[in-house]
Amino acid sequence: MDKELSTLKYKALRPYLECIEGQIIIYRERFIAFAILSNVEVDEKGFRANVRALDPIFHPPYITNEIDGLKWSMGAIWGCMASNHGRISCLYANWCIWPEKHFVEFIEKIYLADGRNAAHKAIQKNY
Repeated sequence: MDKELSTLKYKALRPYLECIEGQIIIYRERFIAFAILSNVEVDEKGFRANVRALDPIFHPPYITNEIDGLKWSMGAIWGCMASNHGRISCLYANWCIWPEKHFVEFIEKIYLADGRNAAHKAIQKNY
């Protein structure tokens, strides 16, 4: 793993990730949902946070449990993380978050006006 690249990612993303605790984000893994991060930790090794899902945007049929209110932990080391087009992701864990407030509000407006399918399509266009 390239230590210099990991250090650059840490320096670039740390100030941003430290400020998103308690904000609504969009989370994607096997499903897509509005979510809130808590207990955000950012250090030289990586990023960790607890996630609580809010309203689901995309819920595939093979996931049988409710997403709304679901809680879990996420994280990654800097070498596995990437940032592109307003999203932050961990390639090996296959999670992705859109923390930018303007994008979350854009998707939320579509979700409230036109429903889940329209919001999901808007996310896919911006992925």
